[in-house]
Amino acid sequence: MDRKEIVRSIEHAVADGALDELDRYYAADVVDHNPFPGQGPGLRGLRDKVAMLGAGLSDLSVAIDLLVEEADLVVDHWIGTGQHTGELMGIPATAGT
Repeated sequence: MDRKEIVRSIEHAVADGALDELDRYYAADVVDHNPFPGQGPGLRGLRDKVAMLGAGLSDLSVAIDLLVEEADLVVDHWIGTGQHTGELMGIPATAGT
């Protein structure tokens, strides 16, 4: 699997809430440089973040807008959408209620 395919797989795992798939791509001590408030460290914290997104946003989808690979670096710009139908970071649902 090439690097771009790995990034696409991660984005699909996030959108699908496939937490076990994250274990394939991230080390236990991964650093999330954009954590949610109160998010724990490492893979456990990242898994919790993805689970929180899935619980708060129905129809969550992630679309890669731009995917660039140069040497051993891959950068993606993605857009995530979903309806806010459950609590998310302490904010009650704003859609579908």
